[in-house]
Amino acid sequence: MTRLILIIVGFMALAFLGTLIWARSSSRPGTLGINNGGLSPCPDSPNCVSSRSSNPEQFIAQFSYDISTEQAQLQLVHILQKMPRANVVTNSPGYIYVESRSMIFGFIDDTEFLFDEEKMVIHIRSSSRLGYSDMGVNRSRIEKIRYQFNNLS
Repeated sequence: MTRLILIIVGFMALAFLGTLIWARSSSRPGTLGINNGGLSPCPDSPNCVSSRSSNPEQFIAQFSYDISTEQAQLQLVHILQKMPRANVVTNSPGYIYVESRSMIFGFIDDTEFLFDEEKMVIHIRSSSRLGYSDMGVNRSRIEKIRYQFNNLS
């Protein structure tokens, strides 16, 4: 009986470690970047928030700014670079892409910011690469960034 339990626990541990390795090495989604003048829509899972979503559970308000777009982008990049476990992958005029890793398991979330210079707003999309639910992590991260951004502007 003890041997059977050890075998089951061993298989569970291997499955868990396999999932971790797969999650940490997962590739970037093909939906990243500017598509048809905007950010891609969220999938149907609740692990994504977007300022362009029509789904109230996935909608998150865009950021607004009253300084130049260049200054707003510099301020946002400054905030993002100070975030733990965040890596600014792309910082091009009007667009920022960040990968954020979870603290314990290293799961990756993809966050994008698209600047609308005419309306002086920043559109946002933040999504987990894996899983179905993120327990509100993407929304919470964006709201923390918003708070810091609003206090710098």
